[in-house]
Amino acid sequence: MAIRVRFACYVLNDHARDTIVASRDHLLLLARLSAARIEHDADELELSTSALVHIFQRLCNDLDHVLREMRIRSLKTFKPG
Repeated sequence: MAIRVRFACYVLNDHARDTIVASRDHLLLLARLSAARIEHDADELELSTSALVHIFQRLCNDLDHVLREMRIRSLKTFKPG
């Protein structure tokens, strides 16, 4: 009995990829701000809770948009061996 293997991959358009990269960059910025705030006890680096809510809500909306745009593409099937 022959076994056929099918592969699939996720396909993102350029806009969705750019959104993921921007989201990563925003999260890195938040991490660096948080680390600097802790390390230097710098009040000017503190973000208000409403600012954090806005930032995280925007990131969630952006990533939700990417997930809705993502498509699954089936690749060719093949018989191993």
